[in-house]
Amino acid sequence: MVGTKLASSAVARAAQRDGVVFAGAEGGGYAFPSLHPSYDGLLAFGKLLELLATEETGLSKAVAALPEVSLVRREIPTPWGRKGAVMRQIVEAAKDRVTDDTDGIKVFHTPKVSSGDPRAADWVLVIPDTVEPVTHLWAEAGSVAEADQLADAYEALVRRAADGE
Repeated sequence: MVGTKLASSAVARAAQRDGVVFAGAEGGGYAFPSLHPSYDGLLAFGKLLELLATEETGLSKAVAALPEVSLVRREIPTPWGRKGAVMRQIVEAAKDRVTDDTDGIKVFHTPKVSSGDPRAADWVLVIPDTVEPVTHLWAEAGSVAEADQLADAYEALVRRAADGE
């Protein structure tokens, strides 16, 4: 698995790398580079039907088997001139944690499993918007309440930095 920035152009570039057989985006864009590196809804639907037939299951049964996701998403007003300060604040707050700066700053928290893989953990992702005066914040945890609690803590950091405190 290779992570990319959120932009569809970044996903398309990653899909062009040697050995990539699938590329997907948060919003539901799916690309199969053996055909072409762009999103293709019809091919994605065909691949879904192929997988369901191979597994001899129905779509409703496959969806029911998916793990629950406790993801919270927020947009925090951020003046243009304070976006750098916001990101510095997040980096400083995360200095003792595992982070990923592929797109914004992703901060990993309490591991969900004992695998030692930091990606199998609760996390927060903070990304300054490139077009609007806002900062995007996503938080995932074991429950919606835990994700809200994590998001609240980072939203407070973002608001303090955005306000110049």
